[in-house]
Amino acid sequence: KRLASITFEEMLEMASLGSKVLQIRAVEFAGKYQVPLRVLSSFEEGEGTLISIEKNIDMEAPLVSGI
Repeated sequence: KRLASITFEEMLEMASLGSKVLQIRAVEFAGKYQVPLRVLSSFEEGEGTLISIEKNIDMEAPLVSGI
């Protein structure tokens, strides 16, 4: 399932655990210089996933980002 937004920390963890979305170094570099990233699909239209410093935490929302 596509995520609307995710933090650099969450993406870094998923990349280090084998997610083949972004390379670890790219996430580290963007996070260090606070450059927001937007990951888009080359197969379908849509806004993709925004990777940024912080996202609003909804205490009622599930905490699992990836499996």
